[in-house]
Amino acid sequence: MSAIGELLVIVGTVLYVYPINDALFVHAGSGLDSVTAEALTRHWLLADRLRFVLKVAVFLCLLRTLSLTGRVGHHQPMGCLSTMV
Repeated sequence: MSAIGELLVIVGTVLYVYPINDALFVHAGSGLDSVTAEALTRHWLLADRLRFVLKVAVFLCLLRTLSLTGRVGHHQPMGCLSTMV
């Protein structure tokens, strides 16, 4: 699930966010009227916020997966910290 979410974030970034970045930042909005530049900025902000939410969801799924792997079978030590006790 984490890999699918990360893949969606990467594909969405390359296909949607990068072209808007190119139009707004690299070319400094040249050839765009103010209404179009404002609309692109709103779309960019929405896409960036959606990317952030998806990245957080992917991270939480990954943490959940890692926490569940230690529960299978018998208790496993916590790495180098368990040898100190």
